[in-house]
Amino acid sequence: MRQHLIYLLFLTIFLNGYAWAKGDMPALPVIHDLQADGHTSQSRKIPIMIMFVADDCPFCKTAKQDFIRPMLKSGEYDDKVIIRIIEIDGVDTMIDFQGNKTTMKEFSQNQKVNFTPYVKIFNADGKELVKPIIGISNKDYYGVFLDDAIESAGKKLNR
Repeated sequence: MRQHLIYLLFLTIFLNGYAWAKGDMPALPVIHDLQADGHTSQSRKIPIMIMFVADDCPFCKTAKQDFIRPMLKSGEYDDKVIIRIIEIDGVDTMIDFQGNKTTMKEFSQNQKVNFTPYVKIFNADGKELVKPIIGISNKDYYGVFLDDAIESAGKKLNR
C-alpha cells in the first residue's frame, strides 16, 4: 500500500511538472502570410524578424527554446518586433511579402538561406534592414546580438 501511495505521489508530481512545463511557454509563431505581417509592421511601425530553422539543427532548438520563446513570453518585444519562424525545408504553403503563394522551402531558397539558425529582419515590404545573424557563434551573447539587431532595425524603420 505504501509503495502504491509513493508511486501515485511521484506520478502526480511528474505529470503536474510536465503540464506546467508544456503550458508555460508560448507557441512559436510560424510564417503563414508575410503580406499580412507587412501590413501589421507598417501600421505599428515595427520590423519583422524571421528565424530560419531546420528540424535536425540542435542550434535551432537552442535558439528557439532559450531565446525566441522567452522573448515571446516576456511581452517586452510585442511593441518592438513581429517574430516569425520558418522551416527551411518546409513544404507548407505561405504568402510572401508581395502576396504570392510559395512554400517555406522556396521562400528560404529565394532568401539564399542555406545555414541555420539564420535570422533576418525586414521592413513591411520585405527589404532587409540589418545584417543577418547567422548561426550561434556564442550562446552567451546571442540574446545581445538579437536585441541589437532588433533595435537597429527599429531605428532604421522609424527614420
